[in-house]
Amino acid sequence: MRASPKQIARPIDKPSGVKIGPNQRQPLQRRDQRVTLPVRKQLPRVEGQPARGNDRPRDGSVRPAERNVTSLNARRPVYSCYAGTMKKQTKADITRERIMTAGRDLVLRDGFLGMGLSRLLAVSHVPKGSFYHYFASKEAFGCALLTRYVDDYLTRLDEACLSCGNAREKLDAFWNLWLADNRLEAHASKCLVVKLGAEVADLSEDMRQILDKGVAQLTGRLAALLREGGEDGSVRRLGDPDGMAQLIYAQWLGASILAKLSRSDVPLRAAMADSEVRLAPTDNT
Repeated sequence: MRASPKQIARPIDKPSGVKIGPNQRQPLQRRDQRVTLPVRKQLPRVEGQPARGNDRPRDGSVRPAERNVTSLNARRPVYSCYAGTMKKQTKADITRERIMTAGRDLVLRDGFLGMGLSRLLAVSHVPKGSFYHYFASKEAFGCALLTRYVDDYLTRLDEACLSCGNAREKLDAFWNLWLADNRLEAHASKCLVVKLGAEVADLSEDMRQILDKGVAQLTGRLAALLREGGEDGSVRRLGDPDGMAQLIYAQWLGASILAKLSRSDVPLRAAMADSEVRLAPTDNT
């Protein structure tokens, strides 16, 4: 179908000496009036740089150097402050993080039931409507809080073991991590498992499952270290590494409660000494 002059016409510069009033239309260029556009000069391509324009291969393929640049531009990096990545935080992320931080401090001090939403909103400087924008209920907030705690603790444990050699050194890093938390502030007051374990067991099934799965992940890591130590000879070879890992964790958890009651790290150091005796390699290992 042939295009009408109105469809193909476009404005051009007005001729010199011709005055156009405010209510007059600018002359339009007809199809027979051609405009010569300046030719863009092609710069020589430096070796190693991606191809541009007509310099691309005729088969449509992408050169290796260009493929890397294209992939980077197609998927820009996302920055996060969790799990070893960096994420550019939005205003909503900052507000949610402020609620989580303030809520954890209140829960560690007053317990989950003792933490009132009005107090949480006042401390975090967030209106009530904004809280329900991020969390459907107080229980949903508790689930998010426990999930964050479990993930952070396991990440700290993994990072503490990175610079270690054999399994015995990794276990020592775990004991020292527990003691370091106690020196900063009574460990039982910072451990949400000790603080909320008995409280949420009958309060929320979802929160109970989160803590239970977190404990299972931690004892699973301990059991893996016990197996590794039995293989490299740094730890006594055990017949039931999983059972020993659960026993050691229960011992340290009980020592944390006693440390809170006595406001001393003596129970934790006693648990550390007993764990070293239990796991010391023998001549038959």
